[in-house]
Amino acid sequence: MPFFEKRTIHESIYQRPYVQGQTAVRLIIQGALHGRPIPPTYFLNPAIVMRSNLYLFRETRHLKPPPRQYPAAKNDAASSQPLRGSEERIIR
Repeated sequence: MPFFEKRTIHESIYQRPYVQGQTAVRLIIQGALHGRPIPPTYFLNPAIVMRSNLYLFRETRHLKPPPRQYPAAKNDAASSQPLRGSEERIIR
């Protein structure tokens, strides 16, 4: 987590260790109790962790979501001009 906070890294792959263990135990129990064959491979989807979704993962659930940061509005010539009468009525 400190690497995300210091912005040393921007993304990482979360391999879901809890789900890996849970799936392994479930497959072994199903094989032992119900005679189901244990597959030679079983694929789990990894997740991409970024600073914006870090708080969603099991190990970091105690963290609060980061505050939203929106880019500052650009000051271009069109936005700095005063509104005309018809434009004021539409906005109101």
